[in-house]
Amino acid sequence: MTVPEHPALDHLVDLIVAVIDEVETRRARLAQAADAAREAMWATFAAQYPEVTTGDLGPGADAAFVTESDKLLAGWLDDNWPATRTVPAHIAAMASGTHRTAAGEDHQS
Repeated sequence: MTVPEHPALDHLVDLIVAVIDEVETRRARLAQAADAAREAMWATFAAQYPEVTTGDLGPGADAAFVTESDKLLAGWLDDNWPATRTVPAHIAAMASGTHRTAAGEDHQS
């Protein structure tokens, strides 16, 4: 990805905003998938112990589990999804100097 030598400030701002939006979108998707995976894991585990009628954990234990499982799942995704190391096409187009504005017009920096 090559950014033009003398990009306009507006172009840089648009590019930064697009990258931040992409990161936030990917983080939200990971968080949703990780939450669903943990819920499925707990449901499966609890099904194996039907005699257990409560689901309490010690203080802070759930937060530690969430943090560590998020790291594990993010690492798995990074290792197994090549797109995590690929610049999305819309951001690459913006970086090269040609992209669509919010109004849908082609813009050349």
